[in-house]
Amino acid sequence: MTAIEQMAEQVTQPHVNKQFFDAMCIEFGGMGKAAKALGVTYTAIHNWSFRGVPLSRVKQIEELSEGRVHRGLL
Repeated sequence: MTAIEQMAEQVTQPHVNKQFFDAMCIEFGGMGKAAKALGVTYTAIHNWSFRGVPLSRVKQIEELSEGRVHRGLL
């Protein structure tokens, strides 16, 4: 399995990156504030709690949190 296939599989598995999700919510002060900071809906953030945080959002979260929430938590 290639690295890309592993990453795609990780994103689709529930709770695979729960530690990253939890750290993000704590950093931003909850799902509602995380949604506002990231420019997405509350529903999108809620879905991430089941589906995992999209890899396309990881860099943005790292930048907004000034590295306190990082891909090492995935």
